[in-house]
Amino acid sequence: MNFLKQYWYIPALLFFNLSCSTTTAKTKELIFRSSNNNQEINFITAIKNQWNHDHPTSLVHMQPIPEGQSSEEVILAAVVGQNDLKD
Repeated sequence: MNFLKQYWYIPALLFFNLSCSTTTAKTKELIFRSSNNNQEINFITAIKNQWNHDHPTSLVHMQPIPEGQSSEEVILAAVVGQNDLKD
């Protein structure tokens, strides 16, 4: 359990890295879907802002998973339906 508490960011970064979608050959955009936990939102927002500043041709957009739904349910629906998880 201490391992998970200490290294919780590894699965988040792996998911962040693998949840990429591109729009054009010149500009790449990635939508990162995080939990609706305030600490995670603040952490991911800081990383996202730094990334977007350093990589203007590979932009990251963060979108929290809607409250009241399981992350697995929402992500599966988004992948299958190819949608943006808009409320």
